[in-house]
Amino acid sequence: MYNLAVQHTNSSEDGLNISDELNMNLLTVVLLCHNRPGFAVEAIKSILNQSTSAFNIVISDNSSNRKLHDIVNSDFPSLEYKSWFPGISLIEHLRKVISSVVTPYFVMFHDDDIMEPEYVRTILKQFSATPDAAAVGTNGIMINSVGTQIMSGPTGNTHVFACTDDNSIFREKNKFVLQYLAGDFGGAANFSSYAYNTEIIKGIYPDITKCRYYFDTIFLSQILERGPIIWINEPLVRLRNHDSAITSSRGVLDYKSFISLIPKEFGNEIEQIYVDEYHFTNLYVALEKRGRGIPYPALKFFICVFPKLVISSWTFRRRILNKLIKLVYSKLAYFKVSS
Repeated sequence: MYNLAVQHTNSSEDGLNISDELNMNLLTVVLLCHNRPGFAVEAIKSILNQSTSAFNIVISDNSSNRKLHDIVNSDFPSLEYKSWFPGISLIEHLRKVISSVVTPYFVMFHDDDIMEPEYVRTILKQFSATPDAAAVGTNGIMINSVGTQIMSGPTGNTHVFACTDDNSIFREKNKFVLQYLAGDFGGAANFSSYAYNTEIIKGIYPDITKCRYYFDTIFLSQILERGPIIWINEPLVRLRNHDSAITSSRGVLDYKSFISLIPKEFGNEIEQIYVDEYHFTNLYVALEKRGRGIPYPALKFFICVFPKLVISSWTFRRRILNKLIKLVYSKLAYFKVSS
């Protein structure tokens, strides 16, 4: 199906050696893998199920074991595969991918997500229509570990962001970052859904030292300085929410590192109330996950900010209402069982 030079390499000292001498395709899908062979197989199959074959696929395996290596050798021997065994850092992995791609466009797809059949065709069509775009993301649908669709999005719908038009075009960094901070702006495209213009973003790499595992938003805002970012309002990826995802391991230090950058990067361009909403939501989730009560500083922050958010944010009010409804239902169910 693919005119790819089969290349199974294992040394972590060289690059991906992504080449396109045989078919002159415009886009490379690099599948980033790390110790999730079952999910990775689903991702590979979804990439191979695209409605067009005019792209390259490279499996970049950063696993600390050989499980996916053996599966690829057995089930997908024609695909280009690169192993970084026994493993390199996440940021080094991303850096090697970005610096090695030679096709005009590329995707860094995640091994736990699923690509819809029209993804590649739609991405290439969008880049053709807007050649100055630095990156193109798409809407998506959240699924759980077994692939069942779950509710997501700050507006309560099934998509990761809400948009009234076919596309959203961002040219200003502050407006772009607001999508990630406050629910009233409709949410944001997932990092896995992005395709990049190789030449335009050349020299820009993710930096985990600035805001830990929230580096993706800062990385994308830096890309925006080179050209517009476009979001396609069509769910072309399915994004898996599960316990082994990086987002599940993010903690207080991660999001605090991110919000501490906001005043440095944007000054007064982003209102404090939007930062507070982001802070409130992430702190609540972190404390709920920890399950050991609320420390006094956190309680003081909640009491101070809560009334302001109830007044200013309708999505915040909706989330609070949903929490109360769930609480009432759980109490009713408890009393019913007890009686």
